[in-house]
Amino acid sequence: MKLIIRCVCLFLSIVPLTAEISFLSPDINKANAVLFSVKADIPGMEPYQTLFLHSIDTGKREQLTFYPEALESLSGGTVLQIRNRFGMGRYNTQEESFAWLEDSKPFYAGGSISFGTLPEVASSPDGKWQVSIETLTPSRGRLVILDISRGLRFVLSQSVERGKIPVSWAPDSSVLIYSINNTLYFARPEAFFSATLIDAQYRTLGDGS
Repeated sequence: MKLIIRCVCLFLSIVPLTAEISFLSPDINKANAVLFSVKADIPGMEPYQTLFLHSIDTGKREQLTFYPEALESLSGGTVLQIRNRFGMGRYNTQEESFAWLEDSKPFYAGGSISFGTLPEVASSPDGKWQVSIETLTPSRGRLVILDISRGLRFVLSQSVERGKIPVSWAPDSSVLIYSINNTLYFARPEAFFSATLIDAQYRTLGDGS
């Protein structure tokens, strides 16, 4: 019982519980590993539970199940992107492998839990790039593009309305069109991470959203 209490206290030090997240059913085995679940009560959705395993001796934690609050098919259907408030990962159907995205890693690996409505993302069809809105206030956020392989990010706008990502990708991921303050811009995604990015005024398409 004392070991379970220690594990619970350790978990609570990492994840402060709220009305949306609760810690359930810890069960310890002879190898000092604690199996427990975390329940997520999501506004407008059915609640779900995620199963975790924590080793008291080594401190290692594993997430054993992953409920898909959102799914995206990438790379011609060969990669399945799975998202929920505990993190974001990708399953490669050809290699039969799963990996967390470093920028959206789960809380037990140093990430954070999302509360409220799950934030939208706009991934390029090939999965190499991703645009998201980083929360600043309940209604505003920072529009950023992420280079998935290198973990680099570029700020497209310091302030946009939160909600649907104002981005449209070309089918081959070569170009994206994005909207800021009702003005449309275009760019090649790799240009944001090079020294040759053309100023936004020369990439303007006109008014629109």
